[in-house]
Amino acid sequence: MFMTGAMAAGILINRRQDRLAAHLVDGRRIQFRCAVRNPQSPRWTSGRFVVDSGLWSWEPCSTRGDVRTLPADLRLAQVLPQGAPEAKRTHFRSMIIKCSSSQGDVLIATVPGQIEHLYMALTRA
Repeated sequence: MFMTGAMAAGILINRRQDRLAAHLVDGRRIQFRCAVRNPQSPRWTSGRFVVDSGLWSWEPCSTRGDVRTLPADLRLAQVLPQGAPEAKRTHFRSMIIKCSSSQGDVLIATVPGQIEHLYMALTRA
């Protein structure tokens, strides 16, 4: 029974990743959950990263948190390792991308199946 459930979950996740990748390549709107934080702030702000026609935006899910918008000139700096101190208070599978901009550094955390889409969206801009 457990193996059947695990296999079904794996198939569903794989299909979702394939659909997201196809939509991103075709230029259609995709969105996925992520968390954003300024390095000076202790609190992560959850939200959705949205890519539509090659342009990206970030929509916070609640009014809690310090980050309301992301800088338009955001660019990738590095991917932090899984055990980094910045990974506290995130999902245990989350990977963190450190981005830089004219307003300072920003940390973005998302799960491994979606980090590729985040990377592609930020490198296109």
